Amino acid sequence: MAAYVNRTISMMAGDGPHITMNNGTHRVNMSNVDSPLQIFVRAKKKINDIFIEIDDYVKDAVTFMHAVAGDSSIASAQDLTNVEAYVSKVQAIREVLKRDHMKVAFFGRTSNGKSTVINAMLHDKILPSGIGHTTNCFLQVEGSDTNESFMRTEGSEEKLSVQSVSQLGHALCATRLQECSLVHVYWPRELCALLRDDVVLVDSPGVDVTPNLDEWIDKYCLDADVFVLVANAESTLMIAEKNFFHKVSTKISQPNIFILNNRWDASASEPEYMDQVRSQHANRCVDFLSRELRVCTPKEAEERIFFISAKEALLTRMREREKPVSSPILADGHQIRYFEFVDFERKFEECISQSAVRTKFAQHSRRGKNIAAEVMSALEQMKASKVEKQRILQEQLTAIEEQLTSITRQMKEKIGKMVSLTLSQEIRRLSALVDEYDTPFRTERSALEQYKRALHRHVESGLGSRLKKRLPHVHHLAGPQARGSRQCDNAPPAALRGAVPAQLRQPVRRLPRRPHLQILLRDHGAHTEIPAVMGPPAATTDVVRLSNGGAAGAGAMGPLSAEEWGMVSRFALSALTSQGTMGGLLLSGLLLKTVGWRVVVVTGAVYGALYAYERLTWTAKAQERVFKRQYGAVNDVRPAVPPDRRGHHRNGL
Repeated sequence: MAAYVNRTISMMAGDGPHITMNNGTHRVNMSNVDSPLQIFVRAKKKINDIFIEIDDYVKDAVTFMHAVAGDSSIASAQDLTNVEAYVSKVQAIREVLKRDHMKVAFFGRTSNGKSTVINAMLHDKILPSGIGHTTNCFLQVEGSDTNESFMRTEGSEEKLSVQSVSQLGHALCATRLQECSLVHVYWPRELCALLRDDVVLVDSPGVDVTPNLDEWIDKYCLDADVFVLVANAESTLMIAEKNFFHKVSTKISQPNIFILNNRWDASASEPEYMDQVRSQHANRCVDFLSRELRVCTPKEAEERIFFISAKEALLTRMREREKPVSSPILADGHQIRYFEFVDFERKFEECISQSAVRTKFAQHSRRGKNIAAEVMSALEQMKASKVEKQRILQEQLTAIEEQLTSITRQMKEKIGKMVSLTLSQEIRRLSALVDEYDTPFRTERSALEQYKRALHRHVESGLGSRLKKRLPHVHHLAGPQARGSRQCDNAPPAALRGAVPAQLRQPVRRLPRRPHLQILLRDHGAHTEIPAVMGPPAATTDVVRLSNGGAAGAGAMGPLSAEEWGMVSRFALSALTSQGTMGGLLLSGLLLKTVGWRVVVVTGAVYGALYAYERLTWTAKAQERVFKRQYGAVNDVRPAVPPDRRGHHRNGL
């Protein structure tokens, strides 16, 4: 016994739930931040903060899915419905967490002092108590956010005075409620540390006054964190009390049960039997908790059994708060019993705080994890599906690019061959286009140059028109690159259009409308002349050409070129004409002596006749025909085709 007294006194050393004032009075220490109940308070705040984050996370997911709802390939309507359902679930859990509190239920036989124990814990006489059957219904005491105290009956929002508790909950009053009814009593939090830390205390009628124990358990016990069995130390545990908790243990797994042997102050009258009676009660209680209910080990059961006097504790605390109370003489050892009551409160607070965190928040915590995991899984599935689709689209895009490059190369080669062949054929038929040109022809040098330029423009325009008519589909063949780019822009989603190379979206250069005929024909028109066929210059040129052809291979130096023969003929003519009449006479005499006068006369007559005929027929029209024939005589088509970028001619001939 002495060891127990020392243990209880040591636990009360230092600051406890009571502090001493200068005048010797005591008050409740409302600023005890080291209270075990703060574990529940901090856990409640933490889990509320967590569910605020989960709520934001789910709402962000819903907002995102609404933003992409127009694209069914990203998020289906079913996915959106599933995620939206989590919003209401999270809101429901948050509402439950706001109402969650630590609940302790007091049970025992009638007149065992259940209400007195609650009043002592509240530091005031709030609930009706006394001899006989006092509490007629369930009374739930909880904290009020206002400074006023009031009460409400079950199913009603009307605020009633706390003094009405003595009428509605007292079994001796005529207006009492039914035994299974519940009355909510709201008491200011500032007046009680338990209520401030979200503890709810439930008082009950005696378990021996009604057979409806199952209804009590279903309505008021399933959500209780701690049960307190208030027994009468003047007797022992009764079958009715044991049967009630046997039923509780069948519906609640491992309930937390404390046993208070109340009215232990009666042992002060028989001190010689105090230790034996205490040991007897303790053994029966340990056997009940550990062997019959199997809710804890024998060692743990010893820590949950207390011998107190609730009446003495209530009187002591009311005196500390300077409440007007009667001043009975307290029995010997009342301080030890009070210390043990405080020890019960401490262990009760530790147990209920840990139990409430485990029972109230563990399930919500698991549910919150599941909701966050399910939302994340839904988003991950969407992401994985879109990443796979993006990979497939990227592969398709790469294949399209390769195919487009191959088609473009083939089309370029095909178009180049078609254009080169058509251009070569049109140049070979250039004479017909030249003959179509009908403009007055004059032989003056300036007029002839102007005629050449006009003929160039006519041929250029006509050749371009013919090419356009013969190759009407060249623009379609030249445009697969542009069409491929448009297909690439339309095929993938907008997010992938940027992946199409910029060069594929560039406009295709079309074929030139008119070939560069100044380059093609400049060598053919620059030296075009209109000589008389039978004139001396033309005759000299023919003689030189014949001499060059006939004397080929005769000389040791080889044949002379046309340019060299031209120089010789011009030199000879200039030499002959420079001598005037004398030269002509000498030449005539030489010819007469060599070939005879008949041959000279006949030859001169024939040549004169031909020359006269030519002079008569050598009109502007004839000169135009000769000019056009020379203009259109293209002897080499290959150099006329412009080379490609690599310097090769594209006609393929």
